[in-house]
Amino acid sequence: MAAAAWLGACGGGRTPDLTRGRQVYAQHCASCHGPDGAGGQVGRLRVPSLQGVSRLFRDPDDQARFVANGGGGMPRFADVLSRDDIDDVVAWTRRRFG
Repeated sequence: MAAAAWLGACGGGRTPDLTRGRQVYAQHCASCHGPDGAGGQVGRLRVPSLQGVSRLFRDPDDQARFVANGGGGMPRFADVLSRDDIDDVVAWTRRRFG
């Protein structure tokens, strides 16, 4: 998926699938952020905690763009996950980790 697709608002009005979001997190995120979202050290990289992620990204669209495009050591997931998968994992992390 092209990065330009992530420049606008995400979500498109669909209801996120939290079950799918949990699965996406387990498969693509937990290896770095941990099953509890606490973050930690991966090699030389300090992985931030996702506890309170909704305070860091007040707008879920901003969080979705960050997941899609990566940055600060986080890989880009727009080429790996669908827009719906990203929206689902963002919704799940916001519900699970605050």
